[in-house]
Amino acid sequence: MTSRLSRKQYETLSHFLLSLYTSREEESYTSHVLNSLHTLVDCDLISYSRIYLNPNKVTYSWSPDDSTLRAALNPAIERTIHEHPCIPFIMRTHGARSVKVSDVMPLSNLRRLSYYQEFLRRVDTNYQMGSILQVGRYSFSPIAFNRKHRDFAPHDHAMLDLLRPHFIQGLFNAKALTAVQKKLSQANQTLEDSNQAIITTKDNGRIISCTPQARKLLFKYGLLRIVNLNWLPATLHQWLTHEITRMESNDIVPLPIGPIEFQGADGYLRIRLIKQNSRWLLLLEELSRKYLVADLAPYGLTPRETEAVTWLAQGKTNFEIGRILSISPRTVQKHLERVYGKLNVENRHSAMRLVMANKQDHGAV
Repeated sequence: MTSRLSRKQYETLSHFLLSLYTSREEESYTSHVLNSLHTLVDCDLISYSRIYLNPNKVTYSWSPDDSTLRAALNPAIERTIHEHPCIPFIMRTHGARSVKVSDVMPLSNLRRLSYYQEFLRRVDTNYQMGSILQVGRYSFSPIAFNRKHRDFAPHDHAMLDLLRPHFIQGLFNAKALTAVQKKLSQANQTLEDSNQAIITTKDNGRIISCTPQARKLLFKYGLLRIVNLNWLPATLHQWLTHEITRMESNDIVPLPIGPIEFQGADGYLRIRLIKQNSRWLLLLEELSRKYLVADLAPYGLTPRETEAVTWLAQGKTNFEIGRILSISPRTVQKHLERVYGKLNVENRHSAMRLVMANKQDHGAV
């Protein structure tokens, strides 16, 4: 189901997106998302959950919050969550699209379920829609929107599908920042004097601070050839300027601010970009030499589509990919055509660039 947003909705969305890349640790990021999403999707209750199905276990946060009611209802939701009518759709599509309960089951049937009687009814919910951030073999993480009196509209679907890759990238950034802040706290250090690889810069690329480890990695990967570092290296300055321009544009809904990576003899250098008030943090991380599979979760690719585009990014032809995956070149092409649509690109070269710009962690060197 597709729908166009109004000009006002688009402006609200554009303002919201930039806030997702502001410096926040994981708990603060989750709280921000829950407390601000009401400005984009009108609803009575928003939740962010981690749902495990084998065995049933649910952890979740609400906005507005009622911790007493959450605690009281937790046994009921864990006992009945397997009945949620959207679970087959979520597992089949890997969370690629937002889904509302009424897409898969009418309200009259929903009310017969124990899940409704023991949980939804007690939080005054008749209509529910979710955006799925992560899907595992027996688990998934949704942001769920709940209403009592009216169902969600096509433009709500459109809003959530545009937001989903930004939710996920923002969550990745928040987890990375949480890990850094934890290490700093344990060592009783600040950003400026830490042994973490961190650069703080202004919008114009002028360096505020650069840790010794960051300088070492810039030299190692050929991004820095001078001793005095007052400005970002040209490649990083161009990247920063490009990303700021994209996120502040009023003409398009931008792709997420993904990390940038550089290949070296011993591994990969990944750099994340996070906004902190009037400045930017660049978090540098060195990764193992093993080829890094792209993080394509935000785009809803199936495992087979992910395999095909991963080999594509390594320069393999359709014939070579077919031999590797034991399928015909024609089937490879069909997989890739679906990939292009999900990545919103036109051809294999554009897909390769996007895949190489969005990598998934495989551990530090």
